[in-house]
Amino acid sequence: MSFVSVREYLLTQPSIQGHERRALLTTALDAWLTQIFEESLFKNDCDPNDFALISVGSYGRLDATVRSDVDLVLLHQPRVKHSEEVAASIWYPIWDAGVVLDHSVRTVDQARSIASEDVKVLTGLLDLRLIAGNSELSDSLREKIYSDWRKRSRKLLPELRDLVVQRQQRAGDLFQVLEPDLKECYGGLRDVTILRALGATWMVETAHGEWESSAEFLASVRDRLHLRVKGDRLRLQDQPEIAEELGYASAQDLLRDVYLAGRRIAYASDRAWEQLNPPKRKKDIRRPLAEGVVSSDGQITVAKGVNTRTDFGLRLAVAAAASRHEMPISPTILRLFRDQPLPVDQNWNRSMRDSLIEMLGSRYGMQSIFESLDQFDLISEWIPEWSSVRSLPQFNALHEFTVDRHLVETVLNAQEFTRNVQRPDLLLIACLLHDIGKGFEGDHSIVGADLVRTIMERMGFPQTDIRSVELLVLHHLLLADLATRRDLDDPAVLDELCSKIETQENLDLLLALTISDSRATGPSLRTQWRENLISDAAMRASTRFSGDEPYQITSSSTLDEIVFDADGLAFQTRSDADGFEIIVGYPERIGLLACVAGVFAVHRLHVRAADLHDLGDRVFQVWSVRPLFGDLPDASILKRDIKRALSDDLDLKVRLEGSLRPDSTASVTVTQVSEQQTVLEVRARDRKALLFDIARSISECGLTVKGARISTLGLDAIDVFFLRDPDGGAPRPHQIENLTGALRALLTT
Repeated sequence: MSFVSVREYLLTQPSIQGHERRALLTTALDAWLTQIFEESLFKNDCDPNDFALISVGSYGRLDATVRSDVDLVLLHQPRVKHSEEVAASIWYPIWDAGVVLDHSVRTVDQARSIASEDVKVLTGLLDLRLIAGNSELSDSLREKIYSDWRKRSRKLLPELRDLVVQRQQRAGDLFQVLEPDLKECYGGLRDVTILRALGATWMVETAHGEWESSAEFLASVRDRLHLRVKGDRLRLQDQPEIAEELGYASAQDLLRDVYLAGRRIAYASDRAWEQLNPPKRKKDIRRPLAEGVVSSDGQITVAKGVNTRTDFGLRLAVAAAASRHEMPISPTILRLFRDQPLPVDQNWNRSMRDSLIEMLGSRYGMQSIFESLDQFDLISEWIPEWSSVRSLPQFNALHEFTVDRHLVETVLNAQEFTRNVQRPDLLLIACLLHDIGKGFEGDHSIVGADLVRTIMERMGFPQTDIRSVELLVLHHLLLADLATRRDLDDPAVLDELCSKIETQENLDLLLALTISDSRATGPSLRTQWRENLISDAAMRASTRFSGDEPYQITSSSTLDEIVFDADGLAFQTRSDADGFEIIVGYPERIGLLACVAGVFAVHRLHVRAADLHDLGDRVFQVWSVRPLFGDLPDASILKRDIKRALSDDLDLKVRLEGSLRPDSTASVTVTQVSEQQTVLEVRARDRKALLFDIARSISECGLTVKGARISTLGLDAIDVFFLRDPDGGAPRPHQIENLTGALRALLTT
């Protein structure tokens, strides 16, 4: 059976496991190429000792899949005069068979010379494997390439490191991307190759079974992927079927194991590069740092004679010391802790709690130490519930991290606020555990609050502390939800917040948790505008607790200082971190919001956020915008066009005609929050004139907008409007019915 026939057969046999398929493919390919090689030598009347056909790349490593390119080098003796003719007789049959080929013809010295100028070529040749021909020729090249690599690695490694960093920035971390490239992402198969190259320098210890088994797993997933498509990106649409073929219950389970494999490879890569570039530390001889904990030659280890089998607190003390002193934990100790598991129902004492808080609060050492501990699954030993969120994917465009990484990032963000709250320890615990419920069935806030009680009781926290963190986890979305989707001028909204969070101290903790959580979620939620709304809500609630006069928020600018012109229009612009802030003030009237939104759409200003303030007989609109391209139009032009739209001299509907696009996923909901507050929420795919169309529909139904929270989260717009009729009362049922019907027809058809 020919190689092409074998390949076609393997493409139709999903029951064959990855390593078995790769072995069958390699055997068939070797046999086919050997035959072609021998026929070429016979045809050209050449001495077999003058040539060697070698493979490199995935084929050289025995990892070729049914869709891999074939990388070949034809080596020949320097005296050979007809090497190109021999090569052509080999390459053409391969091309004729439809096999993608990367090829070259070299002497040993030529191959070494080219490799000396390109670190990628040099490291690629480390994987060379003889297919056919003179083994002495291929052995000579292998020996010299390895010798060259070891001699020149000190000089070449910075260049190789730069290539790794550039690739990581371009492709991302394999263990955080929803559609990871199994080869190019950091922690993928490309880094496996580089790890082996680093080990070949003899300067790095890479003997670590976990990353090698992870590499085999990723190779098997890639092999299965290549049965479906050419390419190494594990796309969302392919994940369910690949998961089923590999025996997983769901795509999430497959992706989670892919993430865990990528983390192990990335961790091994990080440690390898650290060995080559260790931080400068003063070497010492077993300097004591805590009870049973010492530093030795720049690493944290345990004192001699300490019983590591029974001292549960020792592990936490090691973690705290490593974070505090920004020193890595000895891998030997980490493996020892992993191989000596302790009962998961251990009760904690005060010293152990203090060690955990110290690690979480260490500003510079926490993340790397936490990752080291989690690599050896020690976090789950302390908090068994952690295993349910470990590398758990989040199929949500707003999140850029897995659940566990998001929790760690939230803790890191919260370190900025530890001096702003009375109980920084509770803040750090709440940040670490606020999404712990996502690993279980049900509403993650409710489930998480129950889990937190169990976890903190196990840790020995007082009941009052447990109650505070339980409330924080249960209501960790409440402050942001009210700030961005409710009218805070309504006393009922603040009463709801205060009754649920109970105390000012808890409110301070919730504010810090909410901002830390938002910053750890993704760019769409990491905006100053959103943080201002959240801080505003917290300040208003504080006045309810204290009994002071209601707190009034403006924008970053002071609204009462803005000057109105002779036509009654106020207009002010300024640049900010998110683009530009534009403030528009005008007497309240139906259609005002639509006019301003339409003018912005005409001038191609992307609305990132907006906030409306109803101050007496005037309405202030505070917009956060960014030009789709170029600079912000001149303020005088924007102001002129707003006036033209208000006086009906500028027909925005005609200017924006053709911007409508059906969106079957759009949703329109109306909620009567209280007697004073009727809330319209529209969720739809963002587009040029979306806000203008919504606002125009509101005005055409005879309703006014008392306030609004306009936000763009990723590709979606989530726009909230506080409605009333022109007399200041709540909209009537028929008005609401007309509006929702109009909006649904507008957005979905």
